[in-house]
Amino acid sequence: RDLIQETFIKVWRRCASFRGQSELLPWIKSILRNGAVDRLRRSPREVPLDADDAVSEEAERRIAELSAVHVPTPDDEARQRQLAECFARCWQRFESAAPEHAAVMTWIVEDGLSNEEISELLGRTPGATREFISQCRKRARRHFADWYELAFRAE
Repeated sequence: RDLIQETFIKVWRRCASFRGQSELLPWIKSILRNGAVDRLRRSPREVPLDADDAVSEEAERRIAELSAVHVPTPDDEARQRQLAECFARCWQRFESAAPEHAAVMTWIVEDGLSNEEISELLGRTPGATREFISQCRKRARRHFADWYELAFRAE
């Protein structure tokens, strides 16, 4: 942001020197590019860490913390697989027991349809559609009880 601001200050100061023989945008880009190169030349060079340089305990703790958050462990992957398999079983039960309810839930979750769009598809009034969607959610909760228990139980 500072470099762009400096570039426009230079453009303002040098606008009298712009001859108009070329286009304005390439002229501004060249000022920006030259400013970026100058700034890089002035910046101190990075010094690589030697083997003797010690990483602080705080840095080591933070690196370990970030690694634990972003890198899934084998247990995490097994849990995700277990959740996915449980969800698939619950969905199959829900779809076979209440296909119309499952279709409406698919429209909401996967297709992102609004209540008004679902109302048109079902041929119901908006109030009746809201009530039907509520029934669909209640029925889904019963069929997905195993998945909810597995996904949200205290670890």
